[in-house]
Amino acid sequence: MEALETDFLSVNKRDCAAVERVVTRLECVLASHSATLANPSLDAPPPSLVARFSKTAAQWLTSIVIAWHKRPPVVSGIGSSDLAFRTEQILDRVSVLNASLARLSGQSHGSAGGERLVKNWVFTQDLCVQIRELSFEEAAFGWQTWVAGVIFAYFLSSGKIPITADQPILELGCGTGIVGIVAAKLGAKQVIMTDYQLATLENAVWNAKTNKCQSMATIHALDWTWIAKNAPIEVDPACHIRILPHLIQPKATFDVVFGADICYELIHGELVPPVCARFLSTSPGARIYLVTGLRGERFANDVIFFEKQMALFGFKLVVCEEVTLDTLLETESDPIAQRLLEAAFSTLVKQFRFHVYERDGDIK
Repeated sequence: MEALETDFLSVNKRDCAAVERVVTRLECVLASHSATLANPSLDAPPPSLVARFSKTAAQWLTSIVIAWHKRPPVVSGIGSSDLAFRTEQILDRVSVLNASLARLSGQSHGSAGGERLVKNWVFTQDLCVQIRELSFEEAAFGWQTWVAGVIFAYFLSSGKIPITADQPILELGCGTGIVGIVAAKLGAKQVIMTDYQLATLENAVWNAKTNKCQSMATIHALDWTWIAKNAPIEVDPACHIRILPHLIQPKATFDVVFGADICYELIHGELVPPVCARFLSTSPGARIYLVTGLRGERFANDVIFFEKQMALFGFKLVVCEEVTLDTLLETESDPIAQRLLEAAFSTLVKQFRFHVYERDGDIK
């Protein structure tokens, strides 16, 4: 399982043959695990490993589906009709794997239905938040609390990212809501958390209410393509969550913008900078704070592209730091915070980048 997790991070999603090889390996791993469960005499992997693998595999499969629907993969030596047929075959196998992983996730949590998980994140003796996570079928990339979100929240709790009580904060891509909720718990009076998928938004509302900060941390719908691509503003009729009101108020801006792990695909280099340009105010000291996971060389190149795009949209880097568990533990003496960081870094992603941007006053 651990070797396959490495493949999830390194494989080129645009390479149809490479993706198919990983899909085949995943099928073999799941078949082997099913055989192990059916035979009590065989040693099964620990439930914690199975749960982590299920989440990682499901996230990767979801990313393949999203990527291929946006843009078909490539493979040499076959025509477009054959490629379309082969792509559909692989996507059918992906659907079967998704169903298998959903069942596996339920088994690893001791429930055939795959119970929703609520995690306690303890930052200090006085700061603990409860965050519910969904399944990948419900919320795609917003289903879990990513490590970058935990690191961002840790930076808030440690004072590395400052909180000014009377300064409204806009959060892009809030996911489960851990960043905005921690900001509210630390004294921010108005945190506007945004995302675009209904299940993700509703889960963030649940988490804000559970942590008793729903009056300070409010959740709104915001699809970045509404700004970056001038896409029509469409909201699910069943959604009771309002769109971001500032979207239809041309002069509405923020002095503080947050984003945790919002730059994990190349397309985000095209979407996020214009959104930041729309919402960051021109006030002196107005800043954008970002924490981004570096998931291998290809993801690092996506981040480089994003950095170039931010410069093109008139932003300058004030801070750019590489973040690892070692660099954080070097300056952290609180055992509670140390345990939090060690738990957060128990995943495959071990390196992050911390950006702080301001508007570049030299660019007119």
